[in-house]
Amino acid sequence: MRSTFIGMEASVCWGQTVPAAAAGVGGGCDPSDEGRFTLHIGIRLFGSIQVVTAEGRLGAADFPSRKAKQVCAVLALAGGRPVSKDQLLETLWGDRLPRDPGATVEQAVSILRSTLARVTDVPTVVTERGRYRFDTTRVDIDLVRFNELVEAAGRVSGREQLDVLQQSLSLVVGDVLEDEPSASWIETERDRYRRLVERVALDVARLALAHDEAAVAHSAAERARRSSPLVLEEGYAADISALVRLGRRHEARSLMRELERRLADEESAEPGAETVALRALLRSPPPRGAPASTPISTVIKRPKGRGRELPMLGRAEAIATITSEIENAMNVRSALVLVQGAVGTGKTRLLKALADGPARAAARVQTFSCEVSDADHPMLAAGRLLRLLARTARLRTMPEIDQAVAPMFGRFADTLDRLGPTVVLVDDLHLADPASVAVLTSLVAPGAVQSLCVVAARSPVSPAMDDLPSAAVARVIQLASLSYDDVETLGIDGLWAEAGGHPATIAACIEAARGDGELSQAATAAVLARVDEAGELSRHVLQLAATLPQPFDLTELAFTARLAGETIADLVQHAIELGLLSVDGAPGVTFAGDLIRRALAAGAPMHRNPE
Repeated sequence: MRSTFIGMEASVCWGQTVPAAAAGVGGGCDPSDEGRFTLHIGIRLFGSIQVVTAEGRLGAADFPSRKAKQVCAVLALAGGRPVSKDQLLETLWGDRLPRDPGATVEQAVSILRSTLARVTDVPTVVTERGRYRFDTTRVDIDLVRFNELVEAAGRVSGREQLDVLQQSLSLVVGDVLEDEPSASWIETERDRYRRLVERVALDVARLALAHDEAAVAHSAAERARRSSPLVLEEGYAADISALVRLGRRHEARSLMRELERRLADEESAEPGAETVALRALLRSPPPRGAPASTPISTVIKRPKGRGRELPMLGRAEAIATITSEIENAMNVRSALVLVQGAVGTGKTRLLKALADGPARAAARVQTFSCEVSDADHPMLAAGRLLRLLARTARLRTMPEIDQAVAPMFGRFADTLDRLGPTVVLVDDLHLADPASVAVLTSLVAPGAVQSLCVVAARSPVSPAMDDLPSAAVARVIQLASLSYDDVETLGIDGLWAEAGGHPATIAACIEAARGDGELSQAATAAVLARVDEAGELSRHVLQLAATLPQPFDLTELAFTARLAGETIADLVQHAIELGLLSVDGAPGVTFAGDLIRRALAAGAPMHRNPE
């Protein structure tokens, strides 16, 4: 059974394609081998225990008894070596032996076999004289595969060694047996693998730096230092080196300050020679003519007073189209133009640009914003707009507010006759109640009101406008993320990699540069508001994706999030459509801007399901 995720494939063997260096190790696990695939059962111990076959999967909660699950874990930890009944009793029961020890172990093994039979008809637990083991010709265990790959990496060198180590690191989705947090019998192995994974991550970072793959080095070094309970100075050093090569010196300086503070506060130690050398490098200017990207914080000088506003980028065509519709509405018939886009794509900014320029040149301009409270009160938004227009028209008495559309239409028409040609710019129309939306659409109907153009910005998902008659809308302007060429016109090296093409993320990135790389709470909230539009489950999955090495594959994300591959594929595809993620070649997905990834990673859950 195969699941295709946006051009990528996943299989029971954790989505791994064994590199040439590891060929022949432990029998291999090539997802393209359909014949062997049907015989394989995959057992994952990194993270919570999971059993995966072509017919289905079992999680920790799918085992009928905890002891059966623990027997599965102990046999998998043994990696195919026989485990005696006495060893099982000592490990899992300790001094509190059951009344009939032998029968109790046999019952637990029997439950384990029947549980595994739900997802495979292939016998996998072998019974010997008073001992049990997994048949590793039919079972792939992630810890075994990890150890084999690390061992294989020691037999090769250079780029091939980096590939094999990255392969081993991609298997690690959490601590060993996270579903057994208080089990003393696993602590020794758990700590051993923590240290081993940390060492592998550091090796990947160093090799990646040697092969000029700074992004890979940054992800691996960040993973190593974040997972270490101690101040991992060599992890910091590798991460700082990678950030410098990526042209992100403002982040490198911030990380250096963090390292120096932690060394002083937690270790009472002086920085090592490598750290001292890096500190000197960061204090010196980049070499003249260096190909590395110029740090954003050195390009944008600290502004005096309030920060300057970014110029309008990539919206010239949209402004020209709307201007044409405004001119047409003034001369032919009234019109409604909808401006749609996700959070932070610049809808409000576009309306402001229209108010300051083209719209004001054609007619009287009235700006208006709907509020969150409008949705729960019929005709509230329309009533507030009507009175705003009445004040602009200098009416002696304010028109009364009615709950019916027809009377409100008449009062709007009278007021607009006093004003003459008018352009109404409405922001956040998706917050308005249906009755208010109905009044606006009635005003732009054929033969209703002369010389009126309503330009309304709204979120793409607007329940109040689901039944909007197509005849009422003259034009829909869809705002997407900016292109690479649009962002490049700012002349800030490294901005595209840092922020992608999303206007709000670009603004937050530049604000961080002004603050010496520190992202304010408001800027972080602006970045995350965009993610929240994708939904709660999407945010949870994206936060987990932010903790994985970049680019990540969907199989790895599915194991980390404990969700079905099809669900992950749908969520990732939606995130790509929203411009949060992008496909980075097969089989990788990465964030559209590294600032999004860091903002998510700062509050990422530790590989837990959402409530």
